[in-house]
Amino acid sequence: MIPHDPSRRQIDPRKLVRSKGPGALWSLLVRYGYVPPDDIFDDLLQVLLGNDPMLIEGIRGGGKTALVEKLAKACNLDQYGVCGRKGIKAEEILYSWDKEEQRDYMADARARKIDAKEARANKWTKEFLLLGEFLAAYEAAANADIPPLLFMDEIDKVGPAIEDMLLQPLASGVMHIPRLRPEGFVGTHDQSRWPIVFSASNNLRHKLSAPFRSRHVYSFIETPDNRKEVLILLSHVGDGSIELLKTVVKLLDAVRALGGLDDPPAIRESVKLLKALNRDGVTELTEQVMRRYLGHVIKSKGDRDYLIENLDYVVRFANAENEIFDAWVEGAVEERSRMVELSDEFLDEGELVEEAS
Repeated sequence: MIPHDPSRRQIDPRKLVRSKGPGALWSLLVRYGYVPPDDIFDDLLQVLLGNDPMLIEGIRGGGKTALVEKLAKACNLDQYGVCGRKGIKAEEILYSWDKEEQRDYMADARARKIDAKEARANKWTKEFLLLGEFLAAYEAAANADIPPLLFMDEIDKVGPAIEDMLLQPLASGVMHIPRLRPEGFVGTHDQSRWPIVFSASNNLRHKLSAPFRSRHVYSFIETPDNRKEVLILLSHVGDGSIELLKTVVKLLDAVRALGGLDDPPAIRESVKLLKALNRDGVTELTEQVMRRYLGHVIKSKGDRDYLIENLDYVVRFANAENEIFDAWVEGAVEERSRMVELSDEFLDEGELVEEAS
């Protein structure tokens, strides 16, 4: 679990949307550097208003994680996380019993001559239950004033067996645990006290089951066009050179258009490249300069060799005047500026926190 920042007050995004309306959440996200696409924002509103989990699909590096991270940061939420991988065990996500502590407890109970039946019953209480990140989020949410955020990244990698184990808590907010005393379950049936749950999938390992999908509000993050990419880049590197921004957008477009790459760069690579160039004070992109930054753009030797063969074309395209691309960038800069102004005008964060914390 990643705890919230204790120096900042927390905001319940569900209460914020209900009390101040969607514009308040939109303004808060923009203020913290995330401009949500309209369709994604609509899906997010449904998730918050209905207290439902959200399943986000899309290409690698397309912005699924950014939505979750920015919401957590903007609202200063506790974050629980599950990173899907092959071979992950159910106890890492759900629960296990602390058998060593149970043995010590029973030995102590016998030494103190506690009734054996009572001792055996008491060893199956929450005191000896080790919660994985998933169930820990549900248990924390049941007792929290501000809901925590639970993010299950690359959930398509965990496998069908674990997927099936998650169905009950995703649908009812509780997981029944054999022998657990006194309630017999972890979590709460009160849906208003569930964590804010996000599942993200690239569909790389297997197709998620229909029952798992049905537990979520579904959303798909499309590959951004050049104009949306500029808005995303501005949210990450808003104080950099506009000319360099134009160059990077044209460069990445040229790289993706090559057609011979196994793994074309996504938005994540655009952001990393632009940050690195701004950090190092690069003002002109040449072949020699670009060679130093290839590791931000290309992720395999084959793709690296192929890009180097075509680097002359890519760099010339990036540095050439292009009225369409340049207009996209300039228009996006103006749009981003208007968004920030609207965000600042919408409401004062102090008032927002008071009413939604």
